[in-house]
Amino acid sequence: MPLSKTPLFFAILAILMLVFISPQAHAKTSDQDLENQINQTILLQGFPSDAEIHYTILSGQNIQSKGVGRTDPSGTLKVQAPLFTINDAEQRVYDFKISNNGNYVDVLLRHNLKTGKISASGKGLSEFSDIGIIAAGQNIRSKTDWSGAFYETNILGNSKQSDNNFEVALHGFSNLGGMAKNPNPAIIKVLSAPGGGLLTDTPNQPPSLSPPSSGTYPLSTGSAGPLAAASAEIVENYITAMMLITEQLTAVMMHQLPAIGRFFDAKIQLEAQRTHQQLTAEAVKDYHPSEQMCRVGSYVRSLASAEQKSQADKLALNDIIMERYTNQLFASSAINASNDLEARLKQFREVYCNPKDSNLGLLYLCEHDRDEDMDNSDVGDPVPTGIGGIDTERINKDINYTKTVDFPQTFDVDLSDGITADDEQDIIAMAKHLYWPSLFEFGDNEALVEKSAGFLDARRVIALKNVAHTSYTNLVGLKSRSEPVPPGGGVEPGWTYMKTLMRNFGITDDEIETMVGVQPSYWAQMDILTKKMYQLPSFYTNLYDKPANVERMSVTLDAIELMQMRDQYDSLLRREMLNSALLETELVRGNHYNDVESRLLFLQK
Repeated sequence: MPLSKTPLFFAILAILMLVFISPQAHAKTSDQDLENQINQTILLQGFPSDAEIHYTILSGQNIQSKGVGRTDPSGTLKVQAPLFTINDAEQRVYDFKISNNGNYVDVLLRHNLKTGKISASGKGLSEFSDIGIIAAGQNIRSKTDWSGAFYETNILGNSKQSDNNFEVALHGFSNLGGMAKNPNPAIIKVLSAPGGGLLTDTPNQPPSLSPPSSGTYPLSTGSAGPLAAASAEIVENYITAMMLITEQLTAVMMHQLPAIGRFFDAKIQLEAQRTHQQLTAEAVKDYHPSEQMCRVGSYVRSLASAEQKSQADKLALNDIIMERYTNQLFASSAINASNDLEARLKQFREVYCNPKDSNLGLLYLCEHDRDEDMDNSDVGDPVPTGIGGIDTERINKDINYTKTVDFPQTFDVDLSDGITADDEQDIIAMAKHLYWPSLFEFGDNEALVEKSAGFLDARRVIALKNVAHTSYTNLVGLKSRSEPVPPGGGVEPGWTYMKTLMRNFGITDDEIETMVGVQPSYWAQMDILTKKMYQLPSFYTNLYDKPANVERMSVTLDAIELMQMRDQYDSLLRREMLNSALLETELVRGNHYNDVESRLLFLQK
């Protein structure tokens, strides 16, 4: 500032000081006692309507005011505190007990008038609900604990008499009902006015219950004129300048926004690329097939066809046995029982007889031309052409169940190809010994007419025999060989891959064919899938794979388990049929049928 203008500046400043200071000094001098008095209004808002509120206001240790009030329909209650002087006590205490529908909430507020520190505590609120405290421009956030209680202390308020208002917002007020879904909190406001007035010239008036548009309650003053002049000067010297600098800063920030936007675009682009790479990696991980699962899929390739062939061989063998039971045409029993017996003895001498059995007792019986000895003497008999079974591997296979049926995993049985194999002869020969050693003789028409009941009994016996030999024929069908590899190549059946699996045990190809057969049966294939496959250590090390492949392998093993459970179920059904047949046989043996039938006939008469 130029030196020539300095006296004029000080003169103007002196005049302004007189204008502003003189009236206030006069008012302070004249109304000193009134200004030291503080009028307080406690405003409770946002509570349930018609809630009962017990309040106690203490100044130091002395009770200044105590009473009971109820909120209006809008949930508001105004409590007018008595006038007090700040020198009366250093601490002001406000105790509230709010009750509604048998529920209670306690709130205790303490205000040190000289230091300005505020403490707030309470209980009965919802657990972990929000608590807000506003004092001296501070907005303090807190929460209740698990019991619905809270305690906040040493909140720095304002020690000035002209600015000692504060408020407490209570969220989660559901314990008093009706507030669980209300987003607005219940608020307790302590409004103080030195001199007890509003922004009017009349002192000692309580503050208005309706807040101004700014959302805060103004403090009172002795005169509005000087305050209005001071406000105009503040607007001119400060607010206008702040508006200009705000406009300038806004313009500068707008120039910075494109650069910030580019950063955001780059960030989004990089995140999108990273997400795409993550999804690609997950797809590669989840959809890369497991080599072990592919092996199992190859193993079961021919399992369905092997099962169908086993069913066909089972039905064919059942028909062969039933034709012999019923003396059908072209069966071994078609001529008569003696002819069937002679054919069986001839087969026994040439195929199954062991001359060493019974301490060489079968030496004479095992001669192949025994049927040509008509006079039962050695005179004139031809020289025997052979003694006992020609193939030593087949000796006694018509009676050796372990060697014939139990041990082999695969039979050379295919009853649809028109070729009679050794295994087929051995299995049929054993079935004749087990289920129908002695055949029925043919009867004439007259005898059958006179003994029709006996003929029906014979049919019943044949039916029971059919139930008995079903387990045998089913086992033979399960162990019958699978279909061969198609001529000229083509799709390899599953059992070729199973043989490759068996090589991992260190077994040669000849030993593998001895164990499971040249064309492994359904029985042999299921044995590998349900037992042999899990004996390889590599099966378990291959399970250290991607989680998706482990899940797929788990489902594959569940499918194999279901196939095995289905075979067990069929076996249980056959066992149930056998038990039923045994029960019927016992009833017939004890003549229970005839007893019941005679009683029924007696009741009818």
